[in-house]
Amino acid sequence: MLKKTSKSFLFPASSARIKATVLRYTYNRRLYFILSLFALQMFHAAMPRVYLGVLRDSDDKECEKEEIAKERLKLFFIGYICCIENFKFGILIFLIQKNFF
Repeated sequence: MLKKTSKSFLFPASSARIKATVLRYTYNRRLYFILSLFALQMFHAAMPRVYLGVLRDSDDKECEKEEIAKERLKLFFIGYICCIENFKFGILIFLIQKNFF
């Protein structure tokens, strides 16, 4: 036997509330998009530092320099990809990466 559904279950929110939720979601997505573009711009600015960062480690052996360079590039590109996917994770990786330079 089917139960009678209440009207509040079928229509949980008024149209104004739905519009406000949609607008808030759209605004947040736009904000994340703008912030992620800003973060990507920071990554582009950091690109020369990633490649030239190895030259500052003059005390290490040559093979250790290559390992350091590989690790830095990995962090850089992980951060870059995360920035495209989600600004929060991208900026977190970017801040972690700044500690390695």
